[in-house]
Amino acid sequence: MSLAALLVATAIGEPVIAQRRFVYRIEASQCVGSSGIRAVTGFRVRGQSGIVTALHGVAGCREVRATSEYGQPPIHPLTISKVNIEADAALLVSEDFKDEDGIEIGEAIEEGSLAWTLGYPLKMGYHSVGITIGSPAERTLSTELQSLSPETFSRLRDRKSPNIAQKVLSIQGSVVPGHSGAPVVDPRGRLLGIAIGGLGGGTLGFAWAIPYSRSFKWDLSLDLGRLDQLSAQTASLFSLGDPNDRSVVPPSACDLIQKALVAGQRGFVDLIGKPIGDRIESTLNLPGALYTTVAPEKYLTGRVGLIKGDSEPPPEAQVIYYRFVNSLSACLPGWRTRKERSRLAIQFESEQHFVARAACDTNYYRDEKNEVHVGHLCTIALYPPSAGGARSAELRRPTFDEVLNEMVEHARFNFVSYGATGSAGRWQPLDVLPGAMKCDGYSSDPRTGFVRCAMKSSQDWDSAVSQFNQAVTNVRVALGSSWTQKEIPNRKEVRFLDAGGKTEVSVQLWKQTDARSIDLGAIGLELRVEKLR
Repeated sequence: MSLAALLVATAIGEPVIAQRRFVYRIEASQCVGSSGIRAVTGFRVRGQSGIVTALHGVAGCREVRATSEYGQPPIHPLTISKVNIEADAALLVSEDFKDEDGIEIGEAIEEGSLAWTLGYPLKMGYHSVGITIGSPAERTLSTELQSLSPETFSRLRDRKSPNIAQKVLSIQGSVVPGHSGAPVVDPRGRLLGIAIGGLGGGTLGFAWAIPYSRSFKWDLSLDLGRLDQLSAQTASLFSLGDPNDRSVVPPSACDLIQKALVAGQRGFVDLIGKPIGDRIESTLNLPGALYTTVAPEKYLTGRVGLIKGDSEPPPEAQVIYYRFVNSLSACLPGWRTRKERSRLAIQFESEQHFVARAACDTNYYRDEKNEVHVGHLCTIALYPPSAGGARSAELRRPTFDEVLNEMVEHARFNFVSYGATGSAGRWQPLDVLPGAMKCDGYSSDPRTGFVRCAMKSSQDWDSAVSQFNQAVTNVRVALGSSWTQKEIPNRKEVRFLDAGGKTEVSVQLWKQTDARSIDLGAIGLELRVEKLR
């Protein structure tokens, strides 16, 4: 596959991104047989009031609530209205929530096609994962789970929820703790099924989806005693993404990470071992890594050997990635998380700008015949802050295209989780756009807001005009052909409007006047990303 085809195959499109507003993190507590919090994912289906989720995440629980990172208010309390025990599915309802807008149900399911799982796994916040529908697309669940341990298979069979005799969607990819109950959607954002997985006991790589069509049937009755019985059996089978649950992380993992953090405060010099080629072996091996190397004063990196793949990280790489993420999320409570756009990578950052990164990065390599292949190198790494207290210079800086598109993504939800406070006022965005002197966020009310970036510009008008034209070109390339471009008459201003008419990006060149309150020189170049009403 060519590099261009690879990028097209793995890129998440606007129809998929748009479904995020219908996806919720579900937290259940006071559950029979468990004292902790059960965290799964749920979603709304068009034409049906309520939230669909995985039954094993909410069965037998007395308190259930739904939250969203994308502008939707919390929904509480939620109760189970309907179930399909054999499918392991539940419908949650609330007296205060009757909205029937949601994800549209799809039609045909094609084997080998690309799909996306949208949800809230582990502690990463909202997260979309590219998966592939298997071949054949549907198989019995017992076939999917052939390599489960006999003990786990037997307990799942006896539980009969899910029923191992039913047909399920075969998924090539990972569904991890917290992702159960997530919608599986096609590239057009249409619903294909309900993701189920996150099996405990070391079986993190097993995942499937319950097909969800217009003919999906709910059980005729609701047996609360049966739900309590299922709840009591849940903890021994499923890992449920409890942010305080470290049971799926070996006890030694957090000890190793804490020791590494302490060593990082001294530039990892205490961990220097013997040379390995052009690298230095670390005397401490990070959890899950085959080997760990150290670059004194720079970073500590644990690696797993190169995994061969193609258009996307294969299931083996995804399992390794989520194990790294699980260790970091369990061992670094309170650290801010950030998913890297268009990558299987995430960063955890402390208030002191110490960064931990888990990733499976794409690598291109040549074989003995000098042919180029795609591989995936999975790593877990720690980066101490610089001497001045800033983020490490060793961390890759996001590009103009990446930051602009991330701003646009968050604008659709009024910059919630991007720095916006949720009320009127001024706030600080998470990023400064490359090429900008500073960026500020503004919200006039909870429904609309914008980010304004003062770009670096010459104080010579002709040179500034050239910079303006280049900025317009950069924005056009970053946004793509689906955006409509409009030039404003008698002004040096160009506006780009998305296909839905909800988000606008504008580039403007102006001369300073007394009316302006921004003291950035006589000539200013401004880029603005705005959520429209």
